[in-house]
Amino acid sequence: MGVNCSVVAHPKSLRTAETGEHHEPGHAHRRRDMTMGLILIIVIGYLFLMAFVTFHRLLALLLPETPPPSPISPPVPLF
Repeated sequence: MGVNCSVVAHPKSLRTAETGEHHEPGHAHRRRDMTMGLILIIVIGYLFLMAFVTFHRLLALLLPETPPPSPISPPVPLF
């Protein structure tokens, strides 16, 4: 006589994740946090770029232009 070693699985223990469900409870929040972090990095980078461009334009307006060449001394040839 043999011993019956068969395992009976209950339907609830074999339940797979439905569409939209995740195995980890914090998985959806982690993806949302990563997306928000990426958006935040892009926005901060854009604002930094706009501040740099604005500062560069203001600097160009405030600083005097390079003076025109003097008519007394002709330009020196390079060769």
